[in-house]
Amino acid sequence: MSMKRLFITCVAVSLIGAGTALATSAGVPRVRLRHFVCRRALDPAERAVSVTAVMRPVKGTEKLALRFELLSRATGGRSAAAVNGGDLNSWISPANPTLGQRSRDVWILNKQVVDLMAPAAYRFRVMFRWSGAHNRVLATAERDTPTCAQPELRPDLSVQSISVSPNPTQPMLSLYVATIRNLGLSAAGPFTVLY
Repeated sequence: MSMKRLFITCVAVSLIGAGTALATSAGVPRVRLRHFVCRRALDPAERAVSVTAVMRPVKGTEKLALRFELLSRATGGRSAAAVNGGDLNSWISPANPTLGQRSRDVWILNKQVVDLMAPAAYRFRVMFRWSGAHNRVLATAERDTPTCAQPELRPDLSVQSISVSPNPTQPMLSLYVATIRNLGLSAAGPFTVLY
């Protein structure tokens, strides 16, 4: 799916070391997606999808990495395509290269994509990777978000019928009657019909 403009924002929060109770609790998952937001809007620039990824180290971690894919499926389409732009589909690592080397480290990263096309459905696929000495991959994980359906909310005016009949009071002129319907999901407001 092509997009004229695609805005991607990423906010990273790194929690390091001692006293980070979240990372030391038994049974806390190494990866998690949270705060999934699907913002629908009339204006394409206001349409957005976002998610926060949380990653904790595994034993022997020297480097953490994440990759966000945004998959898009047109309404009625059968297959999803990856959306490109910014750092989507690229492996990214924390600004602090030592984050993940301590057992209690936590990497929290928020990803937002705005200016979405519609009608379409979007979902993030987030890949997590832990690397050890000599960039050897220690583990990988993958998580998907729920689907964010973006309906086309703008008006959609359609000519349903046109009829032409003689003008009984002015024989050199004809009367045109057009039936125009709004098939969209919001009001059209005043408009002009050109012939």
